[in-house]
Amino acid sequence: MSRVKKSLILLLLGYLLLTGCQSSVTEMMSSGKPAESVEPSSSEPVLVWEKERANECHTVAINAQGQVQFGTCSNPLSTGTILSAMKRPEDLRHFLGSFQPFKADTSVGRIKFSGYGANTAKASEQRAMGEWASIIYQELLYGRSGASWGMAMALNREGVHPCQLIQIEIYGKVAVNYCREGIRSYPSVWLTAEQLDHLYGWIDKFQATELKFQGKDGQSMRFIFGGKGNQAATSAELEEMLGWVERIYEMVVR
Repeated sequence: MSRVKKSLILLLLGYLLLTGCQSSVTEMMSSGKPAESVEPSSSEPVLVWEKERANECHTVAINAQGQVQFGTCSNPLSTGTILSAMKRPEDLRHFLGSFQPFKADTSVGRIKFSGYGANTAKASEQRAMGEWASIIYQELLYGRSGASWGMAMALNREGVHPCQLIQIEIYGKVAVNYCREGIRSYPSVWLTAEQLDHLYGWIDKFQATELKFQGKDGQSMRFIFGGKGNQAATSAELEEMLGWVERIYEMVVR
């Protein structure tokens, strides 16, 4: 076979292989199947939060391993790690495994999030992640945390055998204890987007306050509300919030 014929055959085979590959790529792109979520590499940030405070931009960038860069946006950032003692790594895994990536400008800061979950975060859930990142930033600045830093609502039994029945964090995590026979903790649960909407409506409107009352069993009880608004809640409004918290408690312990 002549060199010319061999060259023509090779060119024809190359053309067929190329067009075949292009057809396969075209079929893959037009198949309509959603791309699978891919977990980000351990080094790149999965949550970046920024907020203007006192005319200065503050930021925190967290990777999937809980390592953090934080500080003012215009200066070299400090490094740190989210607090295991406060179960922050568990919180981060919850967010990453629950929600798809998004960018949002919320009332508590700008957020860029790279989750690999199946759910689209609603506005209240986006804010919840911003609230959480804000607490992370505060913990890193002070090197510690406070039990009440993220507290939105709590219901406590007082007296001879005190016990916290329930505490709801401002970012949506709910801690519940069973207090009838000693103190037994339940696994944490998370508020739905609709429940977060209720919570933030109250938080943004009303001032922080407390309500003391006698429980059905005669025990002295205290309801604590960590509001950030300017309006004082009426007794009826506090009772409405208390009833909402009690229903969440009963849903967990029943």
